[in-house]
Amino acid sequence: MSIDLTFKSILKDLMTQFGMKPGIDYVDNLGDNEPATDFVALSENADQLITGLMEGKIIAISAYVATSKLGKQYEVKAYFRRKTAA
Repeated sequence: MSIDLTFKSILKDLMTQFGMKPGIDYVDNLGDNEPATDFVALSENADQLITGLMEGKIIAISAYVATSKLGKQYEVKAYFRRKTAA
Protein backbone atom coordinates (compact mmCIF):
# COMPACT_ATOMS: atom_id res chain seq x y z
CA MET A 1 0.00 0.00 0.00
CA SER A 2 1.45 3.38 -0.95
CA ILE A 3 2.04 6.18 1.52
CA ASP A 4 -0.67 8.29 -0.16
CA LEU A 5 -3.29 5.54 0.19
CA THR A 6 -2.23 4.88 3.78
CA PHE A 7 -2.51 8.59 4.65
CA LYS A 8 -5.92 8.83 3.00
CA SER A 9 -7.15 5.74 4.84
CA ILE A 10 -5.92 6.96 8.25
CA LEU A 11 -7.33 10.45 7.75
CA LYS A 12 -10.69 9.07 6.59
CA ASP A 13 -10.88 6.71 9.60
CA LEU A 14 -10.09 9.55 12.03
CA MET A 15 -12.66 11.84 10.45
CA THR A 16 -15.27 9.07 10.61
CA GLN A 17 -14.49 8.43 14.29
CA PHE A 18 -14.95 12.12 15.09
CA GLY A 19 -18.01 12.55 12.86
CA MET A 20 -16.22 15.05 10.61
CA LYS A 21 -16.95 15.75 6.94
CA PRO A 22 -14.49 17.21 4.37
CA GLY A 23 -14.69 20.94 3.71
CA ILE A 24 -16.53 21.86 6.94
CA ASP A 25 -14.94 24.12 9.56
CA TYR A 26 -15.47 22.85 13.10
CA VAL A 27 -15.25 25.04 16.21
CA ASP A 28 -14.36 23.37 19.47
CA ASN A 29 -15.47 24.59 22.87
CA LEU A 30 -13.11 22.41 24.87
CA GLY A 31 -11.15 23.71 27.81
CA ASP A 32 -7.38 24.16 27.66
CA ASN A 33 -6.75 20.90 29.54
CA GLU A 34 -9.16 18.75 27.45
CA PRO A 35 -7.84 16.62 24.59
CA ALA A 36 -8.66 17.87 21.10
CA THR A 37 -7.95 16.88 17.51
CA ASP A 38 -7.63 19.34 14.63
CA PHE A 39 -7.21 18.76 10.91
CA VAL A 40 -5.60 21.90 9.52
CA ALA A 41 -4.92 22.81 5.90
CA LEU A 42 -2.23 25.46 5.50
CA SER A 43 -3.54 26.89 2.24
CA GLU A 44 -6.62 26.88 0.03
CA ASN A 45 -4.81 24.51 -2.39
CA ALA A 46 -3.99 22.10 0.48
CA ASP A 47 -7.60 22.23 1.66
CA GLN A 48 -8.86 21.50 -1.87
CA LEU A 49 -6.39 18.61 -2.19
CA ILE A 50 -7.42 16.99 1.11
CA THR A 51 -11.12 17.53 0.36
CA GLY A 52 -10.70 16.12 -3.16
CA LEU A 53 -8.87 13.05 -1.83
CA MET A 54 -11.54 12.40 0.79
CA GLU A 55 -14.38 12.80 -1.73
CA GLY A 56 -12.65 10.59 -4.31
CA LYS A 57 -12.35 13.45 -6.84
CA ILE A 58 -8.54 13.36 -6.74
CA ILE A 59 -6.44 10.22 -7.12
CA ALA A 60 -2.94 9.78 -5.66
CA ILE A 61 -0.55 8.27 -8.23
CA SER A 62 2.52 6.53 -6.80
CA ALA A 63 5.99 7.05 -8.24
CA TYR A 64 7.01 4.47 -10.80
CA VAL A 65 9.65 3.67 -13.43
CA ALA A 66 8.51 3.96 -17.04
CA THR A 67 10.22 2.87 -20.27
CA SER A 68 10.14 5.05 -23.38
CA LYS A 69 9.61 3.70 -26.90
CA LEU A 70 13.37 3.88 -27.37
CA GLY A 71 13.93 1.69 -24.31
CA LYS A 72 15.19 4.43 -22.00
CA GLN A 73 13.96 4.13 -18.41
CA TYR A 74 12.95 7.17 -16.40
CA GLU A 75 11.32 7.78 -13.05
CA VAL A 76 7.87 9.35 -12.85
CA LYS A 77 7.44 11.10 -9.50
CA ALA A 78 4.32 10.62 -7.37
CA TYR A 79 1.56 13.10 -8.15
CA PHE A 80 -2.15 13.78 -7.76
CA ARG A 81 -4.62 13.61 -10.65
CA ARG A 82 -8.23 14.77 -10.84
CA LYS A 83 -10.56 11.84 -11.40
CA THR A 84 -12.26 12.10 -14.78
CA ALA A 85 -15.96 11.43 -15.19
CA ALA A 86 -16.52 7.95 -16.59
